[in-house]
Amino acid sequence: MNAQHTAGPWTIGTTKQGIPGTIRDGLSRVVAFLPREGDVGYPHGEDLRAGSPYTPEGITANARLIAAAPDLLMAAQLSLRLLDYLAAEQKGRGEDWIARVPLRAAIEKAVGLEVPA
Repeated sequence: MNAQHTAGPWTIGTTKQGIPGTIRDGLSRVVAFLPREGDVGYPHGEDLRAGSPYTPEGITANARLIAAAPDLLMAAQLSLRLLDYLAAEQKGRGEDWIARVPLRAAIEKAVGLEVPA
């Protein structure tokens, strides 16, 4: 399977209560659903204390990160290309591997090339 992610930009769609409920593409199509009370596996009680990803604040923070994913992937790809170019031209300072290794790993994870554990 060689599926591509939905092109960005992605935006956050909110529920009537103002809580993020979906991530949508530029044509307003749903890319992802965010957890809602009543969903299977949605926690109750203790799991909803401060810092939980299921509080409105946690859902909002996760929604912002998910919506930024296409932009972050593009920025990582451009940064890696620049660092690879500088290394090939020997204009890098030698420490660029510190950035290239995690950039490459993140890109591979995002496009489905990471090696399963």
